[in-house]
Amino acid sequence: MKIRTARPDDFQALIPLFQQIHDQHVALRPDHYRPHEMPVPEELFLSQLENPAYALLVAEHDGLAGVIVLKEDIVEGSGFVFDKHYLRVISLVVSDTHQKQGVGKRLMQAAYAHAETIGCDRIELGVDDANQEAIAFYEALGMDVRSRRMEWKVTSSRETTM
Repeated sequence: MKIRTARPDDFQALIPLFQQIHDQHVALRPDHYRPHEMPVPEELFLSQLENPAYALLVAEHDGLAGVIVLKEDIVEGSGFVFDKHYLRVISLVVSDTHQKQGVGKRLMQAAYAHAETIGCDRIELGVDDANQEAIAFYEALGMDVRSRRMEWKVTSSRETTM
């Protein structure tokens, strides 16, 4: 298995992976994610490849087996919080045919190496509470829950007029 930086000509091969993770998100949170035939437009993909704050890494193993989309973020501190320089995992997806073969782990290890190279303090990501398999995967890597985002649904005019 080889981990490398994504290239513009990878886009067509990545469409099924982007669709797979989007469909999973729709299934977990149909109140938040809309079904979509092209969840990642080519223009967005290409702009991320060109933006130095982003890193898109792919795993090659009998084709493209997985992809991780990363973004470097810096938050300036204030009188009551420290500066934070971190790498955010925007998306991690391993093809259904390559699940449980170490692809996700290798992509996360590459993300960790990238974070070290660019001087980040930490790696952060968001994962839905309903995605227990992903939570177990990240915890097995050594990640900890540091905060929790909560929702309180409010009946709105949007719901009654749609």
